Amino acid sequence: AVRGRAPAPRAGHTGSALGRHAMVVFGGRGEDGLLQELHALQMHSTKPADGGPPRVTLCWSRPRVAGGGQQPSARAHHACAEMDGSLLLFGGEVSTRASCGDARRATPEISHTPHSHVYR
Repeated sequence: AVRGRAPAPRAGHTGSALGRHAMVVFGGRGEDGLLQELHALQMHSTKPADGGPPRVTLCWSRPRVAGGGQQPSARAHHACAEMDGSLLLFGGEVSTRASCGDARRATPEISHTPHSHVYR
């Protein structure tokens, strides 16, 4: 089962693994231009009381940047990688026909409690 609100269609975004049970989607270009949105898709499994096979649920959420950190600027066609629990974003298109060579580090606040921070 999948819960929460999935991101709107986009192009030029990144999808990066974060830990063992989450994938984070950042930025891209949508219908209205460049996006600054951060989305997480987390996998939660529960064991039924009857001893049957585990049930897996995927949950979309919109995490914030931990510690009041600054949200990376809207961008598309950038690079993103996980580094010690944080996301490292590099470069990309930041406005029409303009690119940047900056690097930003952001640590998403992702709860590992099932179904927390889920938009319904």
